[in-house]
Parts: sequence; structure tokens; C-alpha cells
Amino acid sequence: MDMLKNRFHISRISSSIESIMEFPWTSIYTTNYDNGIEIGLQNIRKKHSPLNNLADPSSPTSGVPVVHLHGFAEAWTNENFERSCILDADSYRNLTGVSNWMERLRSEIERAEIVVFLGFSAADFHLSQVFFNATGLQNKAFFINRPTASPDPDERATQEEFGEVLYTGREAFADQILQILKQDAPKEPPLASFERFVLPETTTSVPPVAAIEDLFIWGKVERSQIKRDWDVGTSDYHVLRDEAAKIVEHLNTRGNIAFVHGDICEGKSLAILGAQIQIARGRPVFQLKHFYSDLLNEVSSIFASYPDAVLVVEGCFALREDRLTALVRQISASEGGMILSARSIATEAESEKLRVIRTIPSASDIRLGKVKGSEVDSLIALIDQIAGWREFSALTLSDRRRFIERDCGGVFPSVLLRLLKSKYVRNAYLAEYNKLSGIDLNDKRMMITALISQE
Repeated sequence: MDMLKNRFHISRISSSIESIMEFPWTSIYTTNYDNGIEIGLQNIRKKHSPLNNLADPSSPTSGVPVVHLHGFAEAWTNENFERSCILDADSYRNLTGVSNWMERLRSEIERAEIVVFLGFSAADFHLSQVFFNATGLQNKAFFINRPTASPDPDERATQEEFGEVLYTGREAFADQILQILKQDAPKEPPLASFERFVLPETTTSVPPVAAIEDLFIWGKVERSQIKRDWDVGTSDYHVLRDEAAKIVEHLNTRGNIAFVHGDICEGKSLAILGAQIQIARGRPVFQLKHFYSDLLNEVSSIFASYPDAVLVVEGCFALREDRLTALVRQISASEGGMILSARSIATEAESEKLRVIRTIPSASDIRLGKVKGSEVDSLIALIDQIAGWREFSALTLSDRRRFIERDCGGVFPSVLLRLLKSKYVRNAYLAEYNKLSGIDLNDKRMMITALISQE
């Protein structure tokens, strides 16, 4: 077995293979036994997962999956060789487990924006069957063959049945890949489900008390002030949460997914917005706004234009389980990243969808927990600007810390609830109601009395 494995072990490859591997392929399938593709990916430092045909197609992978449909020599042992190695049509018929990979190949072909075949052989009848069953292949498939003046008529006929046939050779194809990647301005992908995140305008003005009140009392967010807080590293407008920094740090590794969750009003959206602002300084960020049926194709288009893009999907459990599964796999196999979010109550209710996320090795749970340390001090200063502390009987700094950490348990929603019940906020709501209604207070009381007396 060692002799056989050595026979298919490659230590050097041509530069054209490395160039082809530079393209942001979602998946790579090969009928080769050797490790040539893996060497190419290693040389360009692209994360990937080699997969033998005996592996479970539903198992999570990290980076670009490289599926060896006919077997992977480096994974062979004396025990699995006969079950893995496909030599001809008869051996394929005897290996029923490989059909699972064929079904995944068909599914990925249908979702892909472009499908390229290098050195396809018509003798691989099982692949021809997959192509025949795949929907919409002909308009996006390209068969790259060696340059020749006399192509094999049977081979050409088979390839033309499924897509466009080119006799340009691997080197010319690699050059074309490099030309695409070197374009100054990437082609903007057509967007329907997603929209491009735009950095808020920069402001140097300290937020007025009215702006802070609008945020805490009414939930009105001034994005420019969020950006200013992160730019200068101070909580002048809102509490800078440590979790936002954790999101950014995790997504510094390509293919990673940050799953952000917490209770209502714990500040998930603000933490995610802070992370987006920091990430968007160096990478494109796209936010999911609608759940259209071609969502996965749109993701492929985004990564074709921006391989290192970061996607943001808030309320991710609104996606169907199969679509969520395909999405997280697509991201983990890319050079990009993704932020998912959900409320804790949804996390508890959607156990199967949660399992989908947590089985991805590159996914990390980021739970918005209690405010602590400098976050408590920042919250104290912000409340002091809004309602003050007299109503909470917390006049000293230690009293205020005790109020947040002990009385409210360090839980942000609890602090907000106590704040919203304060006389100061009640008066603010009443003033807003009176302003909007335009009805005199005495008139309101008379109307209410009249309505009650009629019942």
C-alpha cells in the first residue's frame, strides 16, 4: 500500500494549476487519485479539505472541499482500498456509497453560477449521468480540452450535449483566470436578496443628550455616532460591547462564521453594526434584506466578484433548514465570512437549525452576555446624561455599579426596563404622545370617561 500511495503522491505541480486554484471555487471535484490539487491550494495558502469518496457528504468541512470521486490515494489503507478505488465501470457499480457524492455534485452544479471541466472523459459514464440529471447545466458549463487539430468526435459530441467545448488547454485557461482576478474593478454582482453595506458618514461632533435619549428611549440609531464611538474608542453614544471585537477577530480568518445570539434588547444589532463598520474599512460587507429563491446563486455572484466578502444575516432562523445548511457550507468553503444572528428564544426553539451551524468547524458562538468592567462604567455615564440616578437611589459610583451589577444582574434589558419605568421616561413618552395626538389632555380624559360610561 505504501508503494501505491507513493506512486500517487505529488510534491511539485505546474504554475497553471496554482493559477486556476486562485479562482474562488465553491467546490472542486476530481477523478484523480493524486494530491496535485491539494498541493496547488497549499502553495497559494488557501484553506481546503481533501475528501475521499468514502467520507460522508453531509459532514462539515473547512475551506474549499476537494472531493476525490474515484478515491484519494493518501486516504487509502489496506482495509478501505477496495471500497474506495474506482478503476472502471464495474468497480463503480460495486461502490454504492459513491452515489451520495454524485447527488451532492448534481445539487452543487444546479446552484453554481459557472461549472468548468478540465480533462473530462466520456468514459466516466456515471458523471455523464449526473450532468444529464442536472438542471440548467448547458448554459453555464465549459469543457476545457488540450489544443488539437483533430478532436475525438465521440468525446466532443458528449461534451457538446452538456455545455460549450473549448480546445484552449489548461495553460490558456489559467492565464484567463489571472486576467479576471487582475481586473481593477470587480464586476458588481446583481443584488436582490442582499444589499451592499455602506460606511456611515464620519462625524467629529460629540453626541448631544437628545441623540442619546433617542437611542435609549426610542431606539433611534444614528449610525454616524456609532461609527464615531468605534473610531475614537469611547462610549460617548452607546456602550462598546466586547462581543463586537470578538466578531471582528473571528472573521479575520477566512471562511469563518460568527453566530451572534442573545435576549431581546441586549444590543445584538448594535454590536453587529459596530463589527460591520470595522470590517467594511477593509472588506466588502453585504446585508441580507430579503429571502428570494435564488439566494444561493446571489451569494456565488458576490464571492465571484468579492472573494473576501462578509455576509450579514440577522434573524437567520427565518431561512429554511436546507437553505441555511447550504449557505453555511458555502461560506465555510470560501475566502469570505458571515455573521449570523438570532434571539435566544429562537435559538432554543430551532434546535435542528442551530445544530446545522454548530457542526461547521469554522463557526463560533458569540453570546451577548452581561455588561461588565468598562461596559458598566460606560452605561453609568450614559444613564447619567439621560435620566440621572436620583430616582434609582444611586448617588455614589459604587451605588450605581451595584444597581447595574446586582439589582439588574448586569443584564442590559433589565437596566433598560428599569430606565423605561422611570418617571423621567414616562414623562418623555407622555409628551411625545401629546405632541402626536394633538388633542387636549382634558378632552382625552372626557372622551375616555364617555367611552367607559357607555359600556
